[in-house]
Amino acid sequence: MKHYFLIGALILTNIIFIFLYAGELTMQDNNQEETTSNADAKEVTSDQDFQVNKSEVKQQESSNAEETTEYAKATNAAQGKIKFIKEAFTTLFDYNNEDYKSRFKVAEGMVKENILQNIQGMMGADVPKIKFENDVKGIKVYITPTSTEKVTDALVYLTSTYKMEGSDGSKRNQLFRIDVEQKEGSYLITNLESYGFINPISQS
Repeated sequence: MKHYFLIGALILTNIIFIFLYAGELTMQDNNQEETTSNADAKEVTSDQDFQVNKSEVKQQESSNAEETTEYAKATNAAQGKIKFIKEAFTTLFDYNNEDYKSRFKVAEGMVKENILQNIQGMMGADVPKIKFENDVKGIKVYITPTSTEKVTDALVYLTSTYKMEGSDGSKRNQLFRIDVEQKEGSYLITNLESYGFINPISQS
């Protein structure tokens, strides 16, 4: 009887062991599936992040390209204004007996009419009888290079040498503030303020 009892207990123990082993295998399979699912989810998320970052980089590159293009346009426009200003000031302030009066005619369309009249009035309408010459040596123009406004404020520093018959000539330094307006693809000086002759003081 005892013998049968021991056999029954062993059989029951084996059955319980089998169930426990099977349960452990099931749990391991579930954990493995969950790990694989999480890995797949992370991979998808990583791909999505990569696509988003790639899009942001493209947008930044596009924005930088637009800014570069705008700056290049503004810089080219500034160079065009500087070239015009130098040409206008050379026409007005580089003269001698022969073109003393005709220079104002040449400057028409470059400088507003009332400005030309004021300059002519200050310098005198009649050509001096003695031989003379005002030779422009240099023109420096200061404007904002990225300005896209139709009216540009600029400073002009002009150096020249004025000679009269029988003299060695004297160096002149003049400072002006002007407004340059863009009209139909061309430029016009609409305002001119002269700060007179200046004597730079060099310190070192």
